[in-house]
Amino acid sequence: MISLRSQTVPTLLMSCLLLIAGSSRQSAFGFGVPFDHDGDWTITGNLGIGTLSTSDEIHILSPSPQIRFDDNLGALQAWQIYADSDHFDIIDLTGGDLVPFRIAPDATSTLFIGGSSIGINTLNPTGTLNVADNLNPSLRFTETGVMGDAENNVWEIFAGANGLQTFDVLSSTVPFSIEFATPTDTLRLKADGSIGVGTNAPAYPFHVVRTTGTANRIAQFTQNKANGTSVVGFENSAAASTANQTGFDFALQTSTTQRVAGRMICSFIDTNDATRTGVFQFRVTNEGAFTETMRLRGNRVGIGQSNPSTTLQVVNATCDGATWNNACSRELKQDIVTLDGDAARSAVMALAPVTYSYKAQPADQRVGFVAEDVPGLVAMPDGKTLSSLDIVAALTKVVQDHEALLASRNDELSQLKQTLAEQSRIAAQQAAASRAQIELLRERLEALERTE
Repeated sequence: MISLRSQTVPTLLMSCLLLIAGSSRQSAFGFGVPFDHDGDWTITGNLGIGTLSTSDEIHILSPSPQIRFDDNLGALQAWQIYADSDHFDIIDLTGGDLVPFRIAPDATSTLFIGGSSIGINTLNPTGTLNVADNLNPSLRFTETGVMGDAENNVWEIFAGANGLQTFDVLSSTVPFSIEFATPTDTLRLKADGSIGVGTNAPAYPFHVVRTTGTANRIAQFTQNKANGTSVVGFENSAAASTANQTGFDFALQTSTTQRVAGRMICSFIDTNDATRTGVFQFRVTNEGAFTETMRLRGNRVGIGQSNPSTTLQVVNATCDGATWNNACSRELKQDIVTLDGDAARSAVMALAPVTYSYKAQPADQRVGFVAEDVPGLVAMPDGKTLSSLDIVAALTKVVQDHEALLASRNDELSQLKQTLAEQSRIAAQQAAASRAQIELLRERLEALERTE
């Protein structure tokens, strides 16, 4: 045992067994005098190994000097401090010459360990781990197989003029960056798996809150691939059911709380894979009630109708793409009264047909009516639109009454013709009788003349 009495000698070396090139306990010591000693040694002053001149408390001079530590309390554990012109190592000999610690030459303030802080390139670490550098301080993570194998993955986390970045060294890409002055809670990952963007308390699995800036759009999805399609996918992967839905909610603040103003939901009404039919529902809040406004059901559209019967159905009116069919079923109507003929005639006579074009389509000449100028019988409540069916009904009543009048006049004319024919027949009969009487008188007159 060699004991060095010096307050400045590290206590790690106070009880070490020195093995210096040669036999286990023999060496040149002092003036080159061999020694073999099993007891304790006490040295006051400096110790030189391989040198006769030293100003250091311990000085080892040799090609690749080494100090070995063997712990034989239990299973042997051997360590070695090794130095050469390339590096200074602490080697785990028992572990197979592993090198858990290495220092290269010219390392200036490279590593500082004090208290609970570690400083790299700084002697005054201000955090648990403080990495300092004049330009882009970084931490590198290298994945290797057996020591010395080629690098499989190399990553760096570094800070510089562009902020804090994660750098894929082998691919030369920067997949993740944080700029300087990024607001607090720009990204928050919660223990329950929720992700908050702009909030530290996400209320949903993915919750985005924007309280600053002037941009109206808070999300943008861009597809830069030529001839590509930009699609955002929403998937409900639960077991097949017509109750499964996926979609969007649009919420706004009311006078008292936040409410859903609109919703778009997609679902299946038939989950059989061969006959599957999708439904897209549009729901909007109206006068305090949250109701369905429009539904796309397969290749049909329903407005105010959840089960459209044709290409387009608005409540009960339908359109097959060629013809618009107004809802006219008796089941839908009340207060059915026959239209008064005089009212219909007055309305028709008050109609003022005009030619016109819409301001938005000045070249498209049309024929029709001006809503503000039509009589009340065929006017719409808003005074801005017209129903062609109302006008057709009035015209129909006028035509029907006219046809009835014509039929009546035709009946009168037919009766007059019959009377005239009868009178003509009677007159002809009377004329024939008169002619016969005249002929009889003429014959009698001739007879009288002959008797004279």
